[in-house]
Amino acid sequence: MNASMGDRLGAATSRGAFLASWLLMMACEAPLSTAPSDDAARAVAATGPKILVRLREPGDLTSGEFLLEGLATESLEPWRERSPDDPAWTGLLAVTQLEAGRSPEELPKLLGSTTLEGDVVVFTPRFRMSAGKSYHAVGAVIGSPASSASDRIEVTLSIPPKTSPSSAVVAAITPSAAVLPENLLRLYVHFSEPMSQGDVYDHVRLFDLTRGELVRDPWMAAEELWDPEGRRLTLLIHPGRIKRGLLPREVEGPVLSDGHIYVLRIAATLRDAQGRSLAREHEKLFRAGPEDRERPDTRSWQLSPPLAESRLPLEVRFPEPLDGALAKRLIWIVDATGDVVPGEATLERDESQWSFRPDETWRSGAYHLRVDERLEDLAGNNLGALFDVDVFEKVETPVVVTTDLGFEIRE
Repeated sequence: MNASMGDRLGAATSRGAFLASWLLMMACEAPLSTAPSDDAARAVAATGPKILVRLREPGDLTSGEFLLEGLATESLEPWRERSPDDPAWTGLLAVTQLEAGRSPEELPKLLGSTTLEGDVVVFTPRFRMSAGKSYHAVGAVIGSPASSASDRIEVTLSIPPKTSPSSAVVAAITPSAAVLPENLLRLYVHFSEPMSQGDVYDHVRLFDLTRGELVRDPWMAAEELWDPEGRRLTLLIHPGRIKRGLLPREVEGPVLSDGHIYVLRIAATLRDAQGRSLAREHEKLFRAGPEDRERPDTRSWQLSPPLAESRLPLEVRFPEPLDGALAKRLIWIVDATGDVVPGEATLERDESQWSFRPDETWRSGAYHLRVDERLEDLAGNNLGALFDVDVFEKVETPVVVTTDLGFEIRE
């Protein structure tokens, strides 16, 4: 903010920050209502433009939205037809999650959507806000696309951590097998509760027990990969250290080495979405095996159909473990008319068996197991192509990939 604008807005900014924090505190202390008193509302209105957190669900700090209020109606007219995902909204209201040792300007803006509710600018983060974290919001004072970048108001809001013990634990780490390929592409960490986001790599470590050292920079950590509920974290091993001929692999070597013993450790300091530490630390011990450089082949799958008039599961066995997250999404069953059969799919036997239990009893007749060709094994090889092709090796013409396996349910 320039000096002249600082002189003009300094007092308003201080009052706006104080009132924003006061409203947040009141929402925490009185979860049945987030509305201030009439006197407080008049005081807020008198301060001019300000940014504050409003809770859509009283008492739930992680469902907050950032609001910019006090702008003139006419200044907002050019924004009313904009899409909620239009990147131009960041010029009107932008939010970052703060990190120690870094200024807000160095940090990426939170992803989300922005809309107008009357004359109130509402930013809704794509992911849940995290208790125990601080957020920096910058709003334009004028609110016009032609306004100067210096005409802005800035507020930092801290979401207090919960003090009660957390029940969140690591429910599982997959792949489940004790031996994983040297060119493993992904590990999935499944949590029992939604988790905090933004600093997860500070709490995740991979140790090479054979060498007795920490594996440095094993992950593709440009961004955190969470499912929409914040309960499954994908740890993507850096592809540059898997693919042959790339500089990271040549300089740093592969992340995993055949025959070495590793432990993946999730520290108890990782916090859930309410800002509480995990109930306990979790570890996965495994050995790295030989590289896997062959595509999965559905022709080698073994199907075991159940009998008609039962709800016993259809079992499909693979000759190798597959990516469990993809297998649940990219394999399904259709009946003779092409309609999808509703039911629940599970992965068993260290992700080498897919089982499907229908919602209703099986009827006798013909069925088809449909498989999307993007289905991958643990090394990222899918049904149609290898993840890594050595440019110095002869590349064979790919065989026809079977993606439709027929089977019959009998009486």
